[in-house]
Amino acid sequence: MSAKTTQKQLGALFDSMVEQMKDIVENGETEVLKDPDGSTRIERVPPKAATLNVIRQFLAQQGINAAPEHHKGLQGLATKLPFAVDEDGDSPQTFQ
Repeated sequence: MSAKTTQKQLGALFDSMVEQMKDIVENGETEVLKDPDGSTRIERVPPKAATLNVIRQFLAQQGINAAPEHHKGLQGLATKLPFAVDEDGDSPQTFQ
């Protein structure tokens, strides 16, 4: 890290990353698409799995998580998994 890099600059970078991730989750990723006639257009598309994984990891590194017992959406998602989950909710036991 450069001696010229300040906490204020690092904070601004962090804030920018958070805003970009929030935008991607809410609105999708920006992608350049080619039409059959050769023209290009910019469109928002659902985020790719790799992008969502980066966001998930960023949140985990910041200590942000959710407990299924406190979040109905996570409870619903857990019921759709193709395997059983242990009591801690974090490790697959068997495939159905």
